Amino acid sequence: MAGRDDHLSSAPLVTESEVEHPHDTEDLVRLVRVIRHELGWTQAGLAESAGMLESDIERFEAAEIVPAKPTAIRLIEAMGQVEPGLF
Repeated sequence: MAGRDDHLSSAPLVTESEVEHPHDTEDLVRLVRVIRHELGWTQAGLAESAGMLESDIERFEAAEIVPAKPTAIRLIEAMGQVEPGLF
């Protein structure tokens, strides 16, 4: 099974300062989901606005994208809830 873990070798290394606590990830995912629902946006609409795939939004909302902060900021900006480049 040589090819099974090949994708791991190309994954970027995360420094200790970039490590995100699991509760932070949950909070960011919850924040994006709440904003999306309050605005009446679908995952597909958010994906289009953010220039991402709908499957990426699904993965983010399932807390499968870690660290979540960069993606959360991108999504919140795409929904017009924060000035782009503020963070």
